[in-house]
Amino acid sequence: MDEELERCIADAHVCADMCEAYLGTLPQGSAELRRAVDLLAAPAAVARTLDDLADQPLPLTLAAARLLHDLAGAAAERVDGRPELAQALRAVAESSVRLVRAAE
Repeated sequence: MDEELERCIADAHVCADMCEAYLGTLPQGSAELRRAVDLLAAPAAVARTLDDLADQPLPLTLAAARLLHDLAGAAAERVDGRPELAQALRAVAESSVRLVRAAE
């Protein structure tokens, strides 16, 4: 399970970095920024939190992984025109579910 946790944390870092970088390119106050924040802020925040939770009791880490799977998977389906961002979201969603399955 350690390998799955390391992979998930690495994917989470990439995902959060890409979400934050994309948000930083959008014009302040624009409708596009508001839409992107609605879509990407939650998966980016949970992705950042996952690393902190790795040293906590396993149920907390797995709860974050489940939430990240749901949020990132949903965002990947709705992100437009950014295939690299969609791929990062899908990758962390997939590694999150692999982590949860490894712990079962």
